[in-house]
Amino acid sequence: MLSTIYIEGWRLDQYKDENVNVVSQILDIKDIEKNATDYALSFTVPPSSRNNILFKHWYDFNIDNGYDARAKKAGEIYLDGILFKEGFFRLEKGVVKKGRIAEYVLSFTGSLPSIKDKAKALELKDLFLEDNVGYTYDQYDHDYDSATVKTGLTSSLLGGDVIYSLFSNKQYYFKANGVDDVQTETLANIAWDAGDNTGVVWNDLKPSLKVLAIIEAIEAKLEISFSRDFFGTSEFSELFMWLNPDKKKEINGNFLRVDFDSGDDFYMDLTTDEGTYPTSLNASFVRKFKLFLEITPEPGYENVDYQVKYYKNGEVAGEWEVGGTNPITTFNTNEIILQNNDEDETFQVYFEVISQQELSYTASLFQKAYIGGGTNDLFTYASADTISSRFIVSENIPKMKIIDFLKGIFKMYKLVIYPTDEDVYYVNTVEGYYAEGISYDLTKYIDWESYDVNRGEILNEINFKFQDPKTLLNIQYKSNNGVGYGDEDARIYTDSTETELLDGGSLVIELPFEQIVYERLYDLETELITNVQYAAVIDESLDTVNPKAHLHYNSLVNIAGSKLGFITDTGGKILLDTTLNTPSHGDNLISPQYSTTFAKNFSTWSNLEFDKNLYTNHYKQYVEDIFNIKKRTTKIKANLPIHIITKLKLNDIIYIKGNYYRIDKYSYNLLDGKADFDLVNSFDNTISPLKASTSSIYVTSAAVTKYVQLFNAAEALPTKSDVGDGVTWVTLNLSSTIPNLLEVSFDENTTEDEREMYLELANGGVIYLFQSEKYYIPTLDFSDYRNSQYLNLII
Repeated sequence: MLSTIYIEGWRLDQYKDENVNVVSQILDIKDIEKNATDYALSFTVPPSSRNNILFKHWYDFNIDNGYDARAKKAGEIYLDGILFKEGFFRLEKGVVKKGRIAEYVLSFTGSLPSIKDKAKALELKDLFLEDNVGYTYDQYDHDYDSATVKTGLTSSLLGGDVIYSLFSNKQYYFKANGVDDVQTETLANIAWDAGDNTGVVWNDLKPSLKVLAIIEAIEAKLEISFSRDFFGTSEFSELFMWLNPDKKKEINGNFLRVDFDSGDDFYMDLTTDEGTYPTSLNASFVRKFKLFLEITPEPGYENVDYQVKYYKNGEVAGEWEVGGTNPITTFNTNEIILQNNDEDETFQVYFEVISQQELSYTASLFQKAYIGGGTNDLFTYASADTISSRFIVSENIPKMKIIDFLKGIFKMYKLVIYPTDEDVYYVNTVEGYYAEGISYDLTKYIDWESYDVNRGEILNEINFKFQDPKTLLNIQYKSNNGVGYGDEDARIYTDSTETELLDGGSLVIELPFEQIVYERLYDLETELITNVQYAAVIDESLDTVNPKAHLHYNSLVNIAGSKLGFITDTGGKILLDTTLNTPSHGDNLISPQYSTTFAKNFSTWSNLEFDKNLYTNHYKQYVEDIFNIKKRTTKIKANLPIHIITKLKLNDIIYIKGNYYRIDKYSYNLLDGKADFDLVNSFDNTISPLKASTSSIYVTSAAVTKYVQLFNAAEALPTKSDVGDGVTWVTLNLSSTIPNLLEVSFDENTTEDEREMYLELANGGVIYLFQSEKYYIPTLDFSDYRNSQYLNLII
C-alpha cells in the first residue's frame, strides 16, 4: 500500500520503514464532554533534496525567508492515490547530527483546532463592530424608545430576531386594586388597574437576540460555515440570549463628541472639537490647566440619564454618570487638571456624551490657564446637539470570548463537530450524527490471533453545572435545594434499584451561561394567578445585578385577563392587554419538548417537571450506553481494504460475527496498512436510531413554523394522519437548503377547539402535533404554585 503526504501541494519524501499512525477520534468515550479530531503522533521524514526545498533548511536560522515553522500548514494524506485525511502539519524540529541535518520531525492534526486559532481572543462584542467585514454588523441595533420597546414586547423586531420581554432590574408585583401606586427604583406594581404611576417603565427593559443570529455573526467574522443539521432545528433556532451590559448600571447607547462651535478657540479647536493644552516647566509659560465642563439638558430632557467621558491623549481619563434629576449638571467636583510631570508636556482633550435615550443638550467648557503668578480664564461653548436613542448590540452583549461561547453551546447539546471542507464544519447532536452512519461487516478483515476486551473507564457521577447564580430567586433555589436551578447531578447505578453507584470516577461539565429563575405573578388583590411571568435581575439586597450570559426560550402569551400598565418615554401610561413575550426555560408553555435545564426542574409557569431536558434529550441515552452492564471496550486489529478505510467514518456501525459496535477511536498505520480499533459494543438505540429530533410538537393558536431534523429520511415528506380534526391546517415542506430539515407550518387556529394529528415518517417514525384553541390561556392552580417546592417568593 502506497501512502503519500502533501503539504500545501508539495509531496513529501518519506522513509520506507517509518511508522506513521493516524488516529481518528471525534467522541472521546473516556471524557464525554470533549470532541476530538484526527491526529498523528510525531513522525520523521528524511532530509532529501525534495524535503529540503520545502523546509528551506529550516534548521539553519541564518537563512533569510526560511520556512515558517510557527504556523501549521494545510495538507493531505493519500492511500494509493485516494484521499484519506485532510488537516494540518506542523514542523516540530530538525535533528542535526555531526553538523548535518539528519531528519525532520512533523506532527499532524485534523482541521477542527483552526476554529480556536481563528477566534483567538475575540469577544462576542467584536461580532457587531464595523470591522466584521462582509457582515451587516449593526443590523440588530435599533431605535431605543418606548414605541419600539412596546412593539418588541408585544410581538417582535427585525424579523423576529429581536424581542423584548420582562427582564427587569427591579422587583415587579401585580395588584389590581385601583389604588396601589408603587413605582420606585427597586419595586413596581405593574398592574394596569392600579395607580397612575404603575406599570412597566419602558427603559427598564433590554432586548434578547436569537442565538442563531450570533452563530451567523461568528461565521462571518471567522470566515467559516457551520451546517444547519442541528442549528436549523427549532430546539436551537428559537433560543434567545438576553442582552445585558457587562458593568453594573453602566449606560450604553449612542454617543456624540461635544461639538464646540463658539467662544474662545485659543486652545479648543472648533473644527475638530479637540483641545490642545501645552504645559511647560518655565514659570513664564502655562504651568497647568484646570478644566470644568458643564452639560445642560434642553427643556423636556431634564430627566434623561446620561454619561460623560473625558479623553486625554486618546484614552478615557475620566467618566461620570449623571442621573437625570437635575436640569443642570456641573462638574466642579470633578475638575480636570492638566499638569506636566517634570518635563514640558502637551495634552489633547475631547469629551463625549452617551445616552440610551434621546437627549438634547448644550455644553460650556471653562478653561483656567495658570501662567506665572496669574491665571487666564477662557470659555468655549457648544450649541444644542441631540443624541438619537439607539440600542447598540455591541455595547450590551454579555462579555464572553467567542470560543468560550461555542464551547458552551457544544457542551450544552453534546454536539459533534468536524470539518467537511476548508472552513466548513458539520455540526449535529450525537443522535443525529450516529443516525447517519452506515454498517460495515469487518469480520473477514479482523486479526483473530489476539485481542483485548476491557472494562473501560467508568464514571458514576456527572455534574452538569451552570455558572453560580447571582440573581435572587436562583440564590434562594440553590439555598433550598443544594444545587442551582438547571444543574443536574447525574448518578449511574449498578441496577434499576439505584442503591449502589458504579465503581468509577466523577466528571464536571460546566457551561459559561447562567440560569435565572422566573416568577409567574399572581394578583395580590384576588390571589388569582396571572399570565405574566418575568425575570427579576436583582440580588438579595434587591439591587441591580449582572448575571453571566443567559439563554432562554420565548412564548407569546395572551394577557387579556392580566392587563399591564406601560410607562412611555413621555411619562404617560398606556394599556397592554393583547400579547406579551414571556421568557421560559422550555420551548413552549403547553408541553415543552426541549428545555434549557439539565435537571427535571419544575416549570416556573406550570409547576410541571421538564421531563424532556438537556440531559434526557442529549446525554442520558449516550451515558447509559457507555456504562451499560453489557458494555465492553474491545481492542482489535484489522487489515482493511482501501475502499473501506478511505470511506470509514466514526459514526459508522461495525459488524463483527453477529455483534454490532461503535467506534471509540481507531488508528491507521500508513506503513503496513493495519488498523487498530477501540470498539464499544452497540445497543438497540444506535442500530435503530431515532427517526426525528422530536416525537411531539405543541403550539398555541398562532400561526407558526417549527423545524424538525429527520434521520435517514431519504428526503421524503411524512404522511399526515387525520384523527378527527382534518389535516389541512398544517403544511409540510423539506428545506431547500438544509438536508432532512422538515418545515412544519401551522395555520392560525381561529376556532374554540384544540386540534391534533400525526405525521407518519417514511422510515416508520411518528410525530404527534397539537395546537391549542383560539382562546386558550395556560392556567395554574394558585395553591399548588404558591406551595411549590422551589419557590420562596419575596413580596
